[in-house]
Amino acid sequence: MDAWEIRFALPVSRAEALRCFPPLDTWLRLNPQWSVLALKPAPEAGRYALQVRDEASETEIAYRADFSQDAASGIWRLDLADAQDTRRIEVYLDETAAGTQLVYREAGVPADARATRTNLALWHRSTLDYLLLTSRRDLRARLMKFLLDRVWLRMSQPGRRIAFMIIASEIAALALLLLWLAWMALFE
Repeated sequence: MDAWEIRFALPVSRAEALRCFPPLDTWLRLNPQWSVLALKPAPEAGRYALQVRDEASETEIAYRADFSQDAASGIWRLDLADAQDTRRIEVYLDETAAGTQLVYREAGVPADARATRTNLALWHRSTLDYLLLTSRRDLRARLMKFLLDRVWLRMSQPGRRIAFMIIASEIAALALLLLWLAWMALFE
């Protein structure tokens, strides 16, 4: 089976992208397919015990995760093995004539697995957004990164959806209140 890959152009330099790439724990939490329950290092260097809850099937999966990164080439490799399957994920920086690109590649993603491909594309896009947020130095970006790392990424996927609905409804209520106040100010 062919490898599936997706590419995004980076508006930052290769050196900046290498510096800002998220740590393993954060990178795994950016995945919309699962909620990370536990990530424990094993005695061997680069090996972890990863416990996730798959959001589609609502089952817990225990992976043996082998992670390696080559800082010089900018390649992050993650091998996930559970009782049924093994996945190899590579994220790397590719220099092209148009500039630097962030590439996500995974072998064995079936062509008819649209939901899986969509989730993988969303994972890669959130990795790109996190990388761009980390590369910025202004106060707003630092505050957003702090909230993302300390609050948002620590929540489960259902918790994030509930928090998003609450925030969206509160914003809508505030907008309605402001419209009502404007109406009262204009017509009273």
